[in-house]
Amino acid sequence: MYVVAERRGRGISRAVLEALEATARELGASSIVLETGVAPAGCDRALRLRGYVPIPAFGAYVTSASSVCMERRIDGVSRA
Repeated sequence: MYVVAERRGRGISRAVLEALEATARELGASSIVLETGVAPAGCDRALRLRGYVPIPAFGAYVTSASSVCMERRIDGVSRA
């Protein structure tokens, strides 16, 4: 997801994440796993505030130095 600079700070990315999380819950998913790439600090902070935590790189991203993978449990179970 990308929001152009002049549209940032308006809740667009939050709305996209909320819609994604709601759809995932409806489909019975237990978590949301994403790859952000090396993102600006504000993006990382926004994801962490929503409960996303860093996880090991997965799949095609395992060898990518520019990948940042994160997960948010949506079933109430913490990743241990």
